Amino acid sequence: MKTFYELDVPPDPGRGFDMQCPDIRVGDAFAIFNAEKTRYAMFRFVNWFQPTPEFPAIAQFQQLVTNDSITLSIWQIGELNRQKRIRPVSAKGAAGRNLPGAAASVTDEERKSAHRRMAYVDACHLRMIELRTRTLTRKQRGDVIEEVAKEIKDPKPPCVNSVYNWQNRDKNGGRFDRLINFVRQGNSGNYGPREGSEVVRAMQEAVHLAVQAGGQWGMVQAVLMALAEPDGDFHHIRELLLNEDGTCRHSDRTIQRRLHDLNDYERDVLESGRDYAEIRHMTSLRQMRPEAPLEIVDVDHAVMNIIGIDPELAIAYGRPHVLTFRDRCSGIVVGFSISFQPPSYESFFEGLQHMLFEKSIDPLSGAMYPWWGRPLRLGTDNAKHLVGLNITESLKELGIQTSPIAPPEAGKRAPRSISSISSTGP
Repeated sequence: MKTFYELDVPPDPGRGFDMQCPDIRVGDAFAIFNAEKTRYAMFRFVNWFQPTPEFPAIAQFQQLVTNDSITLSIWQIGELNRQKRIRPVSAKGAAGRNLPGAAASVTDEERKSAHRRMAYVDACHLRMIELRTRTLTRKQRGDVIEEVAKEIKDPKPPCVNSVYNWQNRDKNGGRFDRLINFVRQGNSGNYGPREGSEVVRAMQEAVHLAVQAGGQWGMVQAVLMALAEPDGDFHHIRELLLNEDGTCRHSDRTIQRRLHDLNDYERDVLESGRDYAEIRHMTSLRQMRPEAPLEIVDVDHAVMNIIGIDPELAIAYGRPHVLTFRDRCSGIVVGFSISFQPPSYESFFEGLQHMLFEKSIDPLSGAMYPWWGRPLRLGTDNAKHLVGLNITESLKELGIQTSPIAPPEAGKRAPRSISSISSTGP
């Protein structure tokens, strides 16, 4: 869409006070579709506007392409949400659950599961109306669950506590789109069947024995079969390790992933002993391991393998140099600077400034970069642009310490950090 009028938004009949105001934040971007859902336009929320208490609040949006400013009432936003003609495109996860159009991004499986939970909660509300009470006892709630499970033919009815939690979530959730209150959050964990601790321990034992003997995934399968024998250490979980015919139950790909999970230090310990592994990985063992974000931020420089060319003047600027500030604890790049010259005092402080201060939201795309802050230490190598007197004195004034990073041995690949070694290793 090039103009807002092509969307044919329904006019407001004047019932804005009858609806709950949606939770929209400045910078949230939305796609609004026409009635046939064949064309759309992108809009960015600016702010709420209410000239007088007697006048309903209206939302101000800015079209990203034409930069036109438009207004929508709460009723119009709700009507677009009901017709599934509005959809958020910027907010992700829990931040976008209560935005208008969030239900349009729900999959069919999630929608079916939400309607199942809603059926149990609605039945509990009807039972409370029949009994003229505010709460249900555990037995009354259990009877409702049994009746609803027979009515909707649910093969696995929920427990009483689950229905109580769903009802409490519906009570405290938003009323703009009730379906979202019953959709499971995507970042709440893996709900699939998981292996028990004994299976993990058996797999780890088989991997260690196979690597010590110089074997690969085929030997891991053989060791698992031996451990599940009557005289083996894991015979009590034989049905979880082997099939009925005695073959290994776990696929080749699963065993290969377990072998790949071994880091260089663990593999050297298994193949050559602990003394050799500690000598070879001495640099990683001495490396400081932070316990909180922004405790140590590593600074490093790289040259990108692309050529920057001005399309108007036909000038080749060369390969860009990137200076990154990476948080050692979380792995997030909290700041960076890009230039077409080798790293210097100026490019370092340009990236340092980008790291220290909060980043503004991009006005066109609505993209956010929420990571910023002042670190306690900066991890630097022996590069001249990072160990100069000017930088050292400047960091002292900012209250930032420097932490040297020892370079890897010449001719050898830098080992992984010792922090990735599991506590149950050899």
